[in-house]
Amino acid sequence: MHEQRRQYYLSTLGVESYVPRRVLSGAAPSQLLAAELLQPHILDEPNETAVPAVVAAATVFDVAPVSSINSITTPAAVFEAPVVESQVETSVSQFVSVEKIEDSKPQTITFLLSIWRVGDCLIVDSRQPGTALPTDKLLQNMLRAVGYPVAQLPALETIRWPLFVNKSISSDPMANDAAQAAAMVQAYISAQQAKSPIQYLLLMGEDAVRYALNTDALWDELAGTLLTESSLGMQVLITPSLFTMLQAPLQKVIAWRALKQIITSPLAE
Repeated sequence: MHEQRRQYYLSTLGVESYVPRRVLSGAAPSQLLAAELLQPHILDEPNETAVPAVVAAATVFDVAPVSSINSITTPAAVFEAPVVESQVETSVSQFVSVEKIEDSKPQTITFLLSIWRVGDCLIVDSRQPGTALPTDKLLQNMLRAVGYPVAQLPALETIRWPLFVNKSISSDPMANDAAQAAAMVQAYISAQQAKSPIQYLLLMGEDAVRYALNTDALWDELAGTLLTESSLGMQVLITPSLFTMLQAPLQKVIAWRALKQIITSPLAE
C-alpha cells in the first residue's frame, strides 16, 4: 500500500502518526515518500500539477510547507541540516527511560517439574515442555547404579508454575513471586515426607534446586554435590536435569560425581 494512502487510513481511524518536518542529518531518505517530495522538477522548477499534491500531503501529514521544499536545491542539502545538541540529548534520554521501564518489568516465573517416588528416594527433575526425549531410560540406569533396581518407573507427577495458564490469572503479581513458587514445591516435598520418610532427595536441574531449596546460590557451586544437612530434613543430591544430560552427555560426569558419594552404601533393601 502506498505510504500516503496508509497514512490517510490511519488518520481516518484516529491513529496518530508522526513524521518529521525536515530530513534529519544522516537519516536515509524515505523509500516511499522521497520519490515524491525530492523529485528534481519539484526541487528546481515548481510544477503546477505537482505542487498542489504536495501541499495536500503537507496538510494531511503536518510536514513542512512546499515553499520550504522548493528552497532546497539539491538532496544533499537536506542531509547537511545541523542537528541541535539538545535534540540529541533529548532523544538519548528518551531511549534511556524506555530501557529503564523495560528493565523494571517483573520477570515471569515459569517452570515445570517432573516427580517420581521410588522407595525412600524422591526425584524432582526440571522438565523442558514440548520435548520428547527418552529420559526414563536414563533415570532408570541412574537409580540402578545407586541400588534401586526398578524395572519400570512409577507414575509421573508434575508441578507447574504458574498453576493456571489463564493470562489474566498468570499476570497477577502473586504468579511472579519466587517465594510463593518455592513454598508450593517445598509443601509438596513435606507432604511426601509425611506419607513415608524420605532418605534421599534427588534434585535435577536448576529449577528443581532453586525452588525446592529456595536458594539463589550459583548452580556451578551446587551441581554434583551431596548436601547431608538441608532445611528439608533429608540428604539432597544435586545433578543436571535429564534433558540436559541427554543434550550434553558430558554433563553425566557431574551427575556421577554426586551419585558416587552414596554408591558405597545400599539405598534400598
